[in-house]
Amino acid sequence: MHTLAERRRVAVVTDMITAINRREMHRLEEFFAADFVLNGTPWDADRLRAELDKMIDAFPDFQWRIEFAVVDGKRLACRLHDTGTHMKDFRGVRATGLRMQANELALYRFEGRKIVELWLSADQVLLRDQMLDIYSGDPHSSS
Repeated sequence: MHTLAERRRVAVVTDMITAINRREMHRLEEFFAADFVLNGTPWDADRLRAELDKMIDAFPDFQWRIEFAVVDGKRLACRLHDTGTHMKDFRGVRATGLRMQANELALYRFEGRKIVELWLSADQVLLRDQMLDIYSGDPHSSS
């Protein structure tokens, strides 16, 4: 049986993913501490918002979906499934117009109701391979 605090942590991450999917980036401060850590590096909501904006600019319909979550005290682990259509250049690959999908593993650590640490591992290789496939290996080709 999960504690009330653990159930609240699941709700925080669920609400955060919903807010991002709705493009309510102004709400990031509700979920993250002012000086949280992402993959061992200090971040803030402005930097996170900028990175999310880049992703959403390239994949305007990008959506994150929680497939499952496991909570243990102050830590919560999630498997996320991501989908989106590659409409603008992204990380050196010109737009393909293709629907992409990838998976992520996220490990959140909380203090109270705020995320203070996030370890994120996304399947960027799969995403890049899907983007490159249309070009037969040459993402910069104009033919």
